[in-house]
Amino acid sequence: MTNEEFAAYTDAKCEELKQLRRSYIQLSAAIISETLMQHDLYYCANINRAVQLIDGFQMLLKERNLICVSAIVRLQIDNCARTVAPLLAENEQDVFNAVVNGERINKIKAKDGGTLTDTKLVDFLASYDKQIKTVYQSTSGAIHFSEKAFYACVSAPKDREYQITLNIGNPLEEKCNEPLKECAEAFCHYIRFHQSLLSLEADWKAAFEKKYNDSLSESSSKEKTSYSKNEEA
Repeated sequence: MTNEEFAAYTDAKCEELKQLRRSYIQLSAAIISETLMQHDLYYCANINRAVQLIDGFQMLLKERNLICVSAIVRLQIDNCARTVAPLLAENEQDVFNAVVNGERINKIKAKDGGTLTDTKLVDFLASYDKQIKTVYQSTSGAIHFSEKAFYACVSAPKDREYQITLNIGNPLEEKCNEPLKECAEAFCHYIRFHQSLLSLEADWKAAFEKKYNDSLSESSSKEKTSYSKNEEA
């Protein structure tokens, strides 16, 4: 893929990301709905983090910053993991409290008797997305100083023995456009995956509020009936 082709691809992908960004705003409204609960704040903060990642990803994709877009894919998978963490916790309140208080969640007890480690969360997600563990492990190399950072700087021409090239701060070679594209596709995929998880929370909230409103209506109806009987007496 040439740089010109990649520029056209990036423009189209950014339009897709803008639409996904709007979907997040709609999801936050559905999760809050008519009532506000503590876990709504947790999920809305999770959504806001994803929205900010979208904003940053677009800029970095246009700049062809492979290390940073790879790191953002990893952060988006972390959003997915944090979305399901309360579901796997022995007490979901412990997860909310830990996040609010700036504490790690990997010491919190899980329903299966273990703790909420990243490995456990990603393993759970892997039952719904077969590639997530591979992508998680690969993009973690962009978070930590690893071979990805090394080979982004150091390369050795195959046809020139005893010669290396150091690339410090220069534009990437065209051969990097394909992995950049792979990151963009993965990022959009895990945004949609994340939104599908959040949709379950929005559905739960809608069902909860319907049940709550129905109970209020039933209670009000009983009060009116009782009042009417008293009037007749």
